[in-house]
Amino acid sequence: MYKILLVAFILLPSLLVAQKTLNHEFDLTIDNDVFLGPGDKDRYYSSGIYLSYRNAVKPESAFHKFFNKKEQIHNLLQGFHIGQIVYTSDNIIFTDVALYDRPYAGLHTFGYSLNLFKKNNWVFNGKFDLGILGPSSQVDDVQTNWHNFFGLPDPAGWVNQVNDSPIINLKIEATKSFLLAQGVDFLYESKYEAGTVFNNIRQGGVIRLGKIKNLNESGYLNGLIGTKYQEDRRGQQIEGYFFLGTAVEYVFYNSTIQGNIIGEETDFTDEKIDWIWHWKFGFNLHWQTFDFGYHVYLSSPENELAGRHAFGRLRFSKRF
Repeated sequence: MYKILLVAFILLPSLLVAQKTLNHEFDLTIDNDVFLGPGDKDRYYSSGIYLSYRNAVKPESAFHKFFNKKEQIHNLLQGFHIGQIVYTSDNIIFTDVALYDRPYAGLHTFGYSLNLFKKNNWVFNGKFDLGILGPSSQVDDVQTNWHNFFGLPDPAGWVNQVNDSPIINLKIEATKSFLLAQGVDFLYESKYEAGTVFNNIRQGGVIRLGKIKNLNESGYLNGLIGTKYQEDRRGQQIEGYFFLGTAVEYVFYNSTIQGNIIGEETDFTDEKIDWIWHWKFGFNLHWQTFDFGYHVYLSSPENELAGRHAFGRLRFSKRF
């Protein structure tokens, strides 16, 4: 599945004729703890696959003018995305809930996003998700078939997964960049989620070190969409940097741990931990039409039975 998505993701834009402006982008993000090498696998946040399409909104459009009444917008992007998310217990071979340290939960989502880049170096992102949490998402079948194909242990705990619930979730993010020195900046990151599954507030910061660009023209938040295409490779600038960040999150409710809030009550649930610490580090490379990133994420325990967790992320973006 990963290979098919990656090949289609890279080849499809290449079949289109390059425009004078790179107004479109496909982004593929794959999360998995297997990317961290030997150790615990299929543990807690076991896997996430996200595919999105974004395009630059034309400045002359009524939609762009609605958000730019005070002429403070540098760029406005909109996008559509789909996702598959998998949560499992520590040891996937057990069916006895007494041995679980986290509920099983599967989600399929699709939605719409809006990214607003302001001239004062603020970036505001809004993301609205719809979907299904629970057996009807058939995420259990996807993981089981994947494990059977590669001869991996059968994930037996899906018989006790979180029950069906509609996903209606809104996420709002605000990011501000502060240049500290040549090749060094600090990003303040603020995130808010509310809905039928995730409800939390997260505040944190990130240090970027390397060949960095202003957020409005950086691949960090997809700011390269809408930039001019340069045929002369000698004039192209590659953005490459390492980053290190931390954040604290307060959780109001998490349906993947505490059970669905709509629909039939789930048998096995656990209590969430209110305060969670997050850490992340990695690197990104942004060419004119392509991005690649490798990230590592770590977090303190998210529920009372579980321990700490870590996973890796691979990110690919293609602009055209």
